Amino acid sequence: MNSLQRSSIGLMLVSLLLFSNDISRASALFGYQLNPKFELINDKNEKVKLSDFKGKFVHLDFWATWCKPCLAEITDTKHMQNELADVSDQVVFLTLSFDNSKVNWLKTIKQHRMEGIHLWVGPDKNEEIKAEFGVESLPFYVWVNQEGMVVKYNAPRPSTGPANKIRRAIKKNN
Repeated sequence: MNSLQRSSIGLMLVSLLLFSNDISRASALFGYQLNPKFELINDKNEKVKLSDFKGKFVHLDFWATWCKPCLAEITDTKHMQNELADVSDQVVFLTLSFDNSKVNWLKTIKQHRMEGIHLWVGPDKNEEIKAEFGVESLPFYVWVNQEGMVVKYNAPRPSTGPANKIRRAIKKNN
């Protein structure tokens, strides 16, 4: 084995070590059946369960009002929702906010005229929800199919134009 081959193998091993945590989490969550009893409060102060959306494709958007990249994705999320208008009866856009302030969260939803179903995680459930979904940074996206199985962990941001990928995922499970 020459020095170039040894260097290449060394780089591959370092890469695997650095990214193994993400790879193992993604592998563990892919095909994972989410907890249907998962329950949070929406912007209308109603309890919402993940099981309420069984039979629908769910686009989960984890965000916070203090997260500038999250706020930057709002316009692109609206565009994506418009692009998917033809399958709007089959897809649910669910946002989960990690804000400590319910007032700031509600104000931002109204100010940006955000569409979809908005859930407030709140400080008492932050760690539980982050662990359940493997959220390490914001914004963060997960796609869940009609059977409640994770089909895309760390899904593409709306700004990358994933509408056609979502449409294909919906059709694949129909």
